[in-house]
Amino acid sequence: MPVWPPPSVDIEPELALQHWRVMQTEGDERHLVGMRTDTMLARVTSALREFDAHAMVAVSSSGRRYQLVGEPRWTYDTVCLWITWCLKNDVRSCSDVTSAYFHPNIDKLDSHRKSRVDAEGG
Repeated sequence: MPVWPPPSVDIEPELALQHWRVMQTEGDERHLVGMRTDTMLARVTSALREFDAHAMVAVSSSGRRYQLVGEPRWTYDTVCLWITWCLKNDVRSCSDVTSAYFHPNIDKLDSHRKSRVDAEGG
């Protein structure tokens, strides 16, 4: 699978990813791997700098903003790209840390907490 550098963040400051995962390398860097919604090409981001779980937006160390769409999952292309990217970048071990970022019921949980506080008079 060919791997090429993405356009400058000035040219492409944000994009949307679906079929995404968050992977941590042995150097404690965390990266998104997913499919671009506009081109359906797989992408590995630079190391993550920020993550907003409510908005499902991540910002990489390059400053690019990634809107995450849908639930996380692997595809053939994302697996192939992640393996290729790891080999190219001498990553010898990694772990899937997606569960630390994706909470499908976070809005329901926040709503429940707010209702409970209101009911308790807080």
